[in-house]
Amino acid sequence: MVRRLVAGLVVIALLLVVAAQLWPPHDARVHDADRQRPQARMPQTAEPEAAPTEPVTPPPRPPEFAPGQTVTIQLTEPPATRYLSAKTDGNDDFYSKLVAEESHGKAVYDASLGRAAREFVYQFSNLGMDPPSDVRTFLTTSSGAIAGDTVFQHLQSNSEAEGALRQAIRAVLAGSTRSTGLQHVGVGEVYQPGASLSRHIGVVGTRLDIDVDPLDRQVALAQSWHLRGRMRATWRHLQALVLRPNGALETLPVDIAGDRLDVLIAGENSQGTVDVQVVGEGPDGPGKLVQVAVEVGQPLPTTYQAVLPPDESAVQKADQAAAYAMQLLNADRQRHHVPLLSWDARLADIAKDHSADMRDNGFFGHVSPTTGMHPDRLAKANYLAISSAENVAHNPSIFEAELGLMHSLGHRRNILDPQLTHVGVGVAGAEDDQGRRRWWVTQLFAKPTPQWTPEAAVADVQRRITAARNTHDLPPLAVDEALAGVAQDALRVVDADRLQDASGRALALAQERHVVRGRLRVWTAVTADLAQLEWPDAVLSPEAQSIGLAAVQQRDGRVALVLLVAEPRQ
Repeated sequence: MVRRLVAGLVVIALLLVVAAQLWPPHDARVHDADRQRPQARMPQTAEPEAAPTEPVTPPPRPPEFAPGQTVTIQLTEPPATRYLSAKTDGNDDFYSKLVAEESHGKAVYDASLGRAAREFVYQFSNLGMDPPSDVRTFLTTSSGAIAGDTVFQHLQSNSEAEGALRQAIRAVLAGSTRSTGLQHVGVGEVYQPGASLSRHIGVVGTRLDIDVDPLDRQVALAQSWHLRGRMRATWRHLQALVLRPNGALETLPVDIAGDRLDVLIAGENSQGTVDVQVVGEGPDGPGKLVQVAVEVGQPLPTTYQAVLPPDESAVQKADQAAAYAMQLLNADRQRHHVPLLSWDARLADIAKDHSADMRDNGFFGHVSPTTGMHPDRLAKANYLAISSAENVAHNPSIFEAELGLMHSLGHRRNILDPQLTHVGVGVAGAEDDQGRRRWWVTQLFAKPTPQWTPEAAVADVQRRITAARNTHDLPPLAVDEALAGVAQDALRVVDADRLQDASGRALALAQERHVVRGRLRVWTAVTADLAQLEWPDAVLSPEAQSIGLAAVQQRDGRVALVLLVAEPRQ
């Protein structure tokens, strides 16, 4: 599934006793389009006091954590038992008023996101750094919040003034460029007594194209359950990806009735977490509509083991970052016993251009305003592929980019797809005003289309036919050169898009040349992948005796076939 590094900005108010520190918003993005966000700024005058907050005391000072260290994340509040179940209190009512005012009524306050915001801020204080993407996902889920890509704004202050809080809310509201969906915002606070800036405020925002029905976060073993909701925008080609506790990733249908969505998830017989992500094509292109996690036959977790990002200070150039990203990508495939990907320089050039396009033109996603989607980019480069896929990420580290992609099921499916054999990784980097680096990462996968001569294609198909007959304990078929000549001449005179005309042509030629000695069957096909051919019954018939075959590769890379199967006269 991508965030901005937390950056400090200290502004001294006119009264020297009032000070605050504000970070520009960061986000968790690995799929949906998004833009760079304007940096929020502190007010220059004291404001009326905000509503009182319930203090949650973080550690007095952040401990020292080493890059790459494994840490245990402990929730500060009991985990929510249902999604969207948080109750609002007086603080939430105050925050809701500010969100309504700053958004002019176009955003809603989400108490579950408010819980997540408190957890975000606490863990930031605990770790002394922005929580990694998997930690933020754990905190959001544990809070019972439904979120897509999130924007997080963190500020510190020793004032109860609301001006900085309003500015943080405005920055989060401006954080998404998605054209549809309702914007949800949550606000949370913690206190660090004795610190010069004791008030820690977090604002979390997300934009959703679906209103999810309340959902239990825990089910019993073998219990089936539904993910239901009402869509706020038109999404096409929806499917549900389900990650089971054993690591199996399956695809389920999505039932649509009007604007209602329903996914039935069959019961799981093993304890563990079941992740469900609904993906498809939305108004802003391919993306995830929603993702949830449900615990099966086990208590809701209160802790999470996370690995902090390693030291990437040596990764300074885009080519170094791309090589490191490739290393992490193949390490994930190896870990899941999937054949390693081969590096493809042509794919890498296309991917690099897309990453630079996102950075330079202020968007994030698969759809470029100038180059379209990745199949368009492949076509422009004359790159022929049997199948292809694309992942994009935007992160402060390459490690977090790969981590976030593996936690987003659609991207995970691409990374671990054994049918994809080649990849090019393109990376573009930039530094913010305070020298912190951000990376735009594009992973472009493909199974390249082989280049076939007619002779090689015929030999490959004949080998596959022999192998298919062997599996049915049938003898190989003899190659009839006269029939092969008929097939070749029939194929030569028709266009591949009208290949069905070749059948009649082949039968007429066979009659004309007197090569029909019994029953003759003709089969035609056009395929991008010879390995995916499904043989007609005639090929696997015990009565079949000989074949004639012709093949030619079209300009689009597809192979057109004409196959004649002869049976002796009865």
